[in-house]
Amino acid sequence: LMMKRVYDIAGSTDKKCQVVLNGKLLPVRSFKDYVGMYVSLSDSSSEASVIHEQCSDRWEVAVSVTDGTFQQVSFVNSI
Repeated sequence: LMMKRVYDIAGSTDKKCQVVLNGKLLPVRSFKDYVGMYVSLSDSSSEASVIHEQCSDRWEVAVSVTDGTFQQVSFVNSI
């Protein structure tokens, strides 16, 4: 659970913030990187289609298709 939370923090903080887990810098530097991590885990094709929109400086939304299995991740106030 703590490992997931560290990745959540890396995906929801400012790009200037570097997050380290067990002495290793995480490759997740933005929300788009974070979404890509989920898509690459669930999709075996080389490039999955992701629609990403930064609506304002405080809102980002991403949507992608799945293999029929419902998967949803959301954050409110980075929680």
